[in-house]
Amino acid sequence: MKILDVLMWIMFFISFVVSIITIVVLFGISYGDLLKPFATMLPIEISLSLTFFIWGLCSIYGCDVSDKNSSPKVSTALFALGGILLIFVVFGIY
Repeated sequence: MKILDVLMWIMFFISFVVSIITIVVLFGISYGDLLKPFATMLPIEISLSLTFFIWGLCSIYGCDVSDKNSSPKVSTALFALGGILLIFVVFGIY
């Protein structure tokens, strides 16, 4: 499952960039129409929920981990947290 591992790291990077842009916009640094969607917390919620979901999925399948059964509770919790946050995004709860 090397694809999940690469996708997880890409989502970490995307979440980092979205977080920085959201912080910049929310603290009042001037922005144009391009950054207007980042004035809410929805983009950061979407990126973090996808990151948690993929991270949990990757942990369950043991991407680049020598001991796949090292922390099944944490893996399941990350997967569930990502799924719950995705449900919140779909229903507009943020």
